Amino acid sequence: MIVTDVSYIVVGCQAVLAVTFATAAAGKLRRPAGFRRTLTAALHIRWPRTAVVATVVAVGEAATALAVAVVPAAGFVLAAALLVGFTAVLVSMIRRGLAVPCRCFGASERPPGAAHIVRNAVLFAVAAAGGALALTGTGPRAGAPAWLLAALLGVAAALVLIYLDDVVALAEPVR
Repeated sequence: MIVTDVSYIVVGCQAVLAVTFATAAAGKLRRPAGFRRTLTAALHIRWPRTAVVATVVAVGEAATALAVAVVPAAGFVLAAALLVGFTAVLVSMIRRGLAVPCRCFGASERPPGAAHIVRNAVLFAVAAAGGALALTGTGPRAGAPAWLLAALLGVAAALVLIYLDDVVALAEPVR
């Protein structure tokens, strides 16, 4: 595929989702015990099933990151589906008042809250927009500079979303 054959908006969406899902998978694989504790609380499952589910989630996230980069249309659909599932689990945790850290990216100590739902909604919107443009082959096209800028902005947006817990913590009043 030649760079100019793809909408630069699709490229930006690919960057956001590929970086976010790859980082999430790496965080879960780097700190598996924390994520397994979250699964135990959120889904009421115990060892050894937590290890299996944790591995499936991390592999699914890694596969999604790869699919978004290599086969965008399918990758965007897969990302949207995972985000719907993740959001359902987050909503369930919030409704039940679970104070267990989400560990979306491996290290967070914050329990799920509105910021997590907002992050997933933004990522879902990115997947939907990128998927619509990738499936239809539409969207604005430009040369390599626009493509590169879109990719860099996508990476920057992904980093903001990945570190959203820290951004929210900065905005909270000091206790």
